[in-house]
Amino acid sequence: MPRQTNNVAQLIPPPILTAQAGVTVGSSFTITVTPDDPAWRLAITAITVNGSTLAASAFGATQAGQITFDASKSALLQTAGRKQIVISATGYSDDSVVQNIALLQPVLGSVAINGGRMSFSFTSATGQNFSVLGTNDVTAPLNTWPVIGTATEMPPGSGQYEFADPNGATNGSRFYILRQP
Repeated sequence: MPRQTNNVAQLIPPPILTAQAGVTVGSSFTITVTPDDPAWRLAITAITVNGSTLAASAFGATQAGQITFDASKSALLQTAGRKQIVISATGYSDDSVVQNIALLQPVLGSVAINGGRMSFSFTSATGQNFSVLGTNDVTAPLNTWPVIGTATEMPPGSGQYEFADPNGATNGSRFYILRQP
């Protein structure tokens, strides 16, 4: 008597994915696909970032040889750290890559004292939250420095931040640390 066998469809191996170097918080990025496989790009059904499903509006797979990611479209792409990106495509094995996203170090702009009030400005990635710590004793342990305020992005979405010390006129000397959040 002939034996019945189950035919299991073999999944096609996916292309090789390469993460983009130098990606910082708030910036869009591209993952390179080698070799380009238009059928694979069209067959993509889902992308997860660290196990959470990425909204379809946050990525594009229409350009040859790459998948583009728009950080402004998903909170999953808006924080620093290692992002395990897994791509599922019908008929293909899952594919994955680790994309590192670094903090964009703030760059000090101007420092001013107006009417005894100290203020400063800096640039960084848009949409970030920054606390400002201040003390008169630079040798004090960091965990004792109080939060004296927050920096404000002005105008919103510009990446330009400002801070004015609310008690600057009453302090002869003060030291500041900028931190997130």
